[in-house]
Amino acid sequence: FAPPTFTHCQLLRENMVNRITICLSCFCASAISAVFWQKLPSTHSMALMIAILIISVTIIIFISTTKPAEHHAFPEVLLCWAVSGLLSGVLWVASVGHFYYAWQLPQGKIQQDVTISGRVVSGGCVFGTA
Repeated sequence: FAPPTFTHCQLLRENMVNRITICLSCFCASAISAVFWQKLPSTHSMALMIAILIISVTIIIFISTTKPAEHHAFPEVLLCWAVSGLLSGVLWVASVGHFYYAWQLPQGKIQQDVTISGRVVSGGCVFGTA
């Protein structure tokens, strides 16, 4: 019984699946963590997260282009995949939260009685009258 041999493409595909699994697992974990946030991250902290994300993706791209055959062995690359997944999830949920928050009414406008008056000039929906 001989152990199976893997071709170079099979190893690359398997390593890519592992890296994507790490990234997406971290994305999901950080997105779910939003349930426990006391408040949304500030825009300044989100800008810092974007800068760290760009650095992480740059490291992934740099190492994968300079050492394509052995870059799967670097734990730094796996850490960068995890960091990019974590930050992507936090930034996604925080940006959606800030977007929804921007659509909220001001505190003084909530539960206010509003009276609308008007006059119908023409038309109508009553059957039998035209």
